[in-house]
Amino acid sequence: LKPKYVTRDHLRAPCGAGLLVGLVDEAGQRCNQPMPGWKLQVCVLDAKRYREAHPGSLALGGFDGLAPCILDKPLLKWEGGGEAALLSLPLDRGQVCLSELQCFSITGENRAGKACDYR
Repeated sequence: LKPKYVTRDHLRAPCGAGLLVGLVDEAGQRCNQPMPGWKLQVCVLDAKRYREAHPGSLALGGFDGLAPCILDKPLLKWEGGGEAALLSLPLDRGQVCLSELQCFSITGENRAGKACDYR
């Protein structure tokens, strides 16, 4: 992900390209099967809380280690939907494109161009 976002910015790679998230098996092979009902959950983490809970660690670990770091404010927006703290995005053959996912300011001042308080 880019190192910093501004309000109403779409999630992108550092080079500006859209993001595609996909499932892989233990051998590293991309999943290419229908997976009815499977969804990717997306949320925003408080980077400061994460660094305090996991000093020196870059690995995200399991959900139990992340749960205290999840921000419960509506900072995400997917396509035409409303703002939410947690999004469940449907997977298509084990993958989902995040090009339409936007992030918002933690202050609630959703003005275009305002710097976000998280990374």
